[in-house]
Amino acid sequence: MPPPMVLPTRRVFVDALRALPLERVSGTCPICQEPFSGADVPVRLPGCGHIYCRSCISEWFHSGRPNSNTCPLDRTTLFKLPLHVLAPSGSGSGSGSGPGRARRNAHHVTLVQGGSIIAVNGMPTREGYRSIVVDLWFFTSYLFRQAENDDLDGLSVPDALLRRPIDDAIPRGMEIPRAMIEILVAVARQMMVLHSENWPRVHVLRPEDADRFTDLLERLAVGLDGIEGSLY
Repeated sequence: MPPPMVLPTRRVFVDALRALPLERVSGTCPICQEPFSGADVPVRLPGCGHIYCRSCISEWFHSGRPNSNTCPLDRTTLFKLPLHVLAPSGSGSGSGSGPGRARRNAHHVTLVQGGSIIAVNGMPTREGYRSIVVDLWFFTSYLFRQAENDDLDGLSVPDALLRRPIDDAIPRGMEIPRAMIEILVAVARQMMVLHSENWPRVHVLRPEDADRFTDLLERLAVGLDGIEGSLY
């Protein structure tokens, strides 16, 4: 049995969609049934290869339907379902339970993503660390492509540049000790090496690599429990 596919978040997946030149596409959008035009650029979905108007497929992805993380034509699963924030019973209406207040009330919420609990009382679970690893892979892949396309050495980017994909990969409402950020910088640099080995091809994160990085973060986090100060 093949290993399960490691899926990005919706934000990472949508941000990675690239417009197709009009001369390379024909026919109509399967959603709106209108011919592709420059007014609404066509995009191809990785994996299944189906092409849609960007606005049409974006509306589908944000529709809130249970299957809104799939291709409308063949139901290929494309990304993890968006994050949900669950407030404990008895928290009261004044505590706030929406995603916009999750970071402020991190000690009073449980974060759920794609049916999995990724943080409890603000602290990442194993699935939470895995979520960070998966998103960090996609963000570092984008950073590596940018560096190489600008004739820069993707393996020599400074730590300050690596911190941006790390910040983007940490879900709102999750508390990460500052000491863990240095560990994530090291993980991000290992990912840049893997991107270099695959360049110019873009590879998905292998499940065994996702497990390896997740194991590392989970194991090292045990020793950071007593460290004061957090990023969020």
